[in-house]
Amino acid sequence: MAFLDQRLGNRLDTGVFSPLALAAYATWALLMYDLWSEARSASGTAAWLGLVAGVVFLFAFVARELAAKLARPRPAELAMLALQAVSALVAVAHSDSGASAVFLVIFAAQLAACVPLATAVAVLSLCNVALLLIFAADNPLGRALFATGLYAGFQAFAVLTMRLAFESELARDALARVNAELLATRSLLDESARSGERLRMSRELHDVAGHGLTALKLNLELANRTAEPERGRRIGLSIELADQLLADLRGVVSQLRRHDGVDVRSALAVLAERMPGMAVTLELDPDLRLPNLEQGEALLRCVQEALTNAARHADAKRVTVRVARDEDRVRFSVTDDGRGSAELKPGNGILGMRERIDALGGEVEFTTGPGRGFTVAASLPGA
Repeated sequence: MAFLDQRLGNRLDTGVFSPLALAAYATWALLMYDLWSEARSASGTAAWLGLVAGVVFLFAFVARELAAKLARPRPAELAMLALQAVSALVAVAHSDSGASAVFLVIFAAQLAACVPLATAVAVLSLCNVALLLIFAADNPLGRALFATGLYAGFQAFAVLTMRLAFESELARDALARVNAELLATRSLLDESARSGERLRMSRELHDVAGHGLTALKLNLELANRTAEPERGRRIGLSIELADQLLADLRGVVSQLRRHDGVDVRSALAVLAERMPGMAVTLELDPDLRLPNLEQGEALLRCVQEALTNAARHADAKRVTVRVARDEDRVRFSVTDDGRGSAELKPGNGILGMRERIDALGGEVEFTTGPGRGFTVAASLPGA
């Protein structure tokens, strides 16, 4: 549970129209029908106050879901949870049946997905103390204790169910990230193998076929010095053909060498497509190729670490990855729209990125701020 409490940025993707929300709406409608029936038959205004509290609860529920989707306004989300708790208790206090205490079960499920478990238990304990006092005002103490314990049990069930679902969601996201990392690494290794094969072929063509054709040209030139006119004419034609073959061969070698290097675009595309819970936009130079596998691996690992941090710590929804060549440097950056931080606290991930880039003679900078997301900007030698 302590691990989950550190990962509250990755809350379950409920949403205003998710199945969980629809179940809450159905329960709310039934409770509102009960409050409406009591209000119509009651002579005073107290029952109508309970009905209004039920409407306020629905407003706070929807507002909390919307705030959670926006990711950053954490205080607004917590304020809506507090409003739900107060309105639920007001509804119970002005209801004869006590069924409105089910509002606290809905509240408990949301609370478990937004705050650490210890905080959720403490808040629900206070709510249940208030619930006990409300029940005890109109019922014997034993009956009040029984009703409070019953609803507390429902709340505990909702909290534990939500936490288990949350744990399953984290495990699924972690598996998806690991899968993306493995696929990206495989793509990079495949590209390295193709690059090595292209280089081997270019060397083979140059060293073997190129030298052989040069020798053929020299031998034909020697034969061309003979006295036979016809032989000289034909040998001259052979020399022209050999010259053309050499030009074609040089063109093939130049074409192969132009594609030397490591293409990281496919590896980055695989990594971006399989990052859960985030929309990753790639802005890549179409002709970008890195000089060697070490640089390709460093770039891929830094982008991978930045994406993981954005999902795990920043609660980011959108990330942009840019890679381009700038004169003799290859520059790349990863920018997220997460919550940011007032102070940069380097962890193992940031230190690892810096070590990778420094080892290859590159530079890296990290910038962040409250509400301004997080940006990793780095450059590597382009040759």
